[in-house]
Amino acid sequence: MNSSDNNSNISKSNSSLTNLTNIPEHSQCLYDSQCANYPYYLCKSSICEHKNLTPFYPKEIGGIIVLIFFMAISNVSGIGGGGVIISLIMYFYSFNTKYATSVSSFAILSSSLARFILQIKDKHPEKDAIIIDYGLSTIMMPTVLIGSFIGAFINVTFPGVVITIILTLVLFVLGGYSIYKAKQVFVKENEMLK
Repeated sequence: MNSSDNNSNISKSNSSLTNLTNIPEHSQCLYDSQCANYPYYLCKSSICEHKNLTPFYPKEIGGIIVLIFFMAISNVSGIGGGGVIISLIMYFYSFNTKYATSVSSFAILSSSLARFILQIKDKHPEKDAIIIDYGLSTIMMPTVLIGSFIGAFINVTFPGVVITIILTLVLFVLGGYSIYKAKQVFVKENEMLK
């Protein structure tokens, strides 16, 4: 093997290394700009990984403001808001679907816990009882726990694309059901006004 062959092999390997762009997360890299979604993903020990908490970028600061607003609206309306929050976390913080789902679950848990603490002693407006129906929660908790275990298993087992498809389908089904229920309530309220 002569030196010209070595030089051509070296130049081929160098050109292939310099052409590496948008390397997915947990892929090998040589420098930060090779990672997809740079500067949110950085080359750490030759592997693309999400950046640490700091430094904050303007997009992330905007995300904090938007997420606080959406979490407050979701909490006041009595829904978890997971479908919307997952999308916002993916956009503002460049997390993949699996990490966004985990962060969303923790955010929903935190807001639900805060709501529980604030309303633990509130009285029901129509009955002589507290506002929290513990009987209903004892019926619902086993199904919620089973659903959580199934969701955690799916999140660990399936790739991010499958999880994104599942979340999109669930969002469309729930959105359609909400529109259907809103029409029913609208018709019922209009009939009551007549």
